[in-house]
Amino acid sequence: MFRRFVWTLLLTTASTVAFAASPRLSIISPRGFQRGTETVTQFSGSQLGDGEQILFYSPGIEVVKVETIDANNCKATVKITPDCRLGEHVAQVRTKTGISDYRTFYVGALPQVDEKEPNSLFDQPQPIALNQTIVGTIGGEDVDYFVVEAKKGQRI
Repeated sequence: MFRRFVWTLLLTTASTVAFAASPRLSIISPRGFQRGTETVTQFSGSQLGDGEQILFYSPGIEVVKVETIDANNCKATVKITPDCRLGEHVAQVRTKTGISDYRTFYVGALPQVDEKEPNSLFDQPQPIALNQTIVGTIGGEDVDYFVVEAKKGQRI
């Protein structure tokens, strides 16, 4: 009986240690890429500092370089081919201790422009051109305003 208890305790402890060492991917930033471009992307979570490979499961996405930022973050230079499928894709980070969970990102056709603050007031919108994707993060109860130039009756 005592021997069974010891084995159960050892197995429980070993599985807890193995789970604690598993890498976790929480967010990919930015969440979107433009076709035909190369971009530096950050992969954040826990236990990602020893990231060795970014796993993509769609053709048209190539990793040029993977670098460590700190114990929980790594970054990769990613090249998106001009013919990469538009829409949602998945990625994982492979580290020395395992493979992270899946997270999604998007590939679009339009040029990207960074959101710039202040743009939280109606009378201070960020001007942008038509046919662009805005890259930014909305946190809490953040509201962002943008303005585009258009002609009366123009479809946008």
